[in-house]
Amino acid sequence: MEFNYEFYTSLRYEIFYAVQLITDESSTVHSEWKKNTIDELSNTFFEKLNQFGLEGAIWTVLADMLKSSALTYSFDELIKTIREISTAEIQKNILIGVLHYSDIVECIINKEIDLETAIKKIPKEKYEWLAYIGLYPFNKDRPINRTMEIVISNAEEFKNIIIDILIEFWKSTFENTWKDISPKLQGTASEKNRLCDICTLAEFSKNTMLTIEVDEKKKKILALRGGYSIQFTNIDKLIFFPSVFNYKRLWTAYESDDSKTIACFPFFDPTISLTNINACDRESEIDSVLDPALIFKALGDVTRFAIVTIIAREPKNSVELSKILSLSKATISHHMHILREAGLINESYENGSVKLNLKRNVIENLSNMTISKLYRN
Repeated sequence: MEFNYEFYTSLRYEIFYAVQLITDESSTVHSEWKKNTIDELSNTFFEKLNQFGLEGAIWTVLADMLKSSALTYSFDELIKTIREISTAEIQKNILIGVLHYSDIVECIINKEIDLETAIKKIPKEKYEWLAYIGLYPFNKDRPINRTMEIVISNAEEFKNIIIDILIEFWKSTFENTWKDISPKLQGTASEKNRLCDICTLAEFSKNTMLTIEVDEKKKKILALRGGYSIQFTNIDKLIFFPSVFNYKRLWTAYESDDSKTIACFPFFDPTISLTNINACDRESEIDSVLDPALIFKALGDVTRFAIVTIIAREPKNSVELSKILSLSKATISHHMHILREAGLINESYENGSVKLNLKRNVIENLSNMTISKLYRN
């Protein structure tokens, strides 16, 4: 099936995911940038965060509260759009972003049930998501519950504090960061736009490490987390935003005006580094998104090792590999799928075909990555 692909570079998601990274104490992604940014931010920034219980995970929901509004924004346009969202709309959007069920959200808004009761009504397949947000198992003393209670009881106040935090973040540090990364993001968007012209959705999703499974037989996209799925026939468009900060590889979907589904993928690009990120930090980025077990499994097969040996020396397309190794295109495709899953392959469009080559930095850092996984405290 032909899909409508669109690619954008935008603050729409990126600024929210950047704040999430700042508030995620466990993440090692962009560690030098994170440290420098925290040092530059004012006490007011952190006081507002702490006052309203704005833990890292909630920012992934706030990134989606604009729903089907414009896809690209300057910072001033973004703030203006948030200001213009009605209290009722922002409350509903955030609650649905957290709880995913509009009927349960309506019960909360109408004060028919409280948050704890709402959590108990949500199906078990959503528990992984609720645990990520911090609402499962339910603990009324967690900061996220303070956040949710403010959203429920005073959404206008909550909106204003979000605006204040974003303005402080932008003026203090992120404006300069955005100037640095936006050209790089644009380059990634252009590259992936060309790639999707010659790939199936399943191939493209693996290349960009999307957390979805494309089921060609059942004609649907399935989320790898949370049990969500979209039928091909119900997809209006697939929108992609290259991201430096969406290291959790989250994505979202919402209804268009004609009740079709628009799926948005702020896909993480680990090859983009931030200013002043040193070699040690780049290893941490690679470590955060790759699994040594998958890499060893991929390299442990004689045929796949032969493939990576060839493409380490010179990029090749699948037809060339098929001829060199005297293997069918289907066999090459099977092995390339496993190598992609392991994160070992770079792909580039050249003279009408996709050239494949080995990611040298992954091989160089495999030992340190493995030690980190095995001996992590």
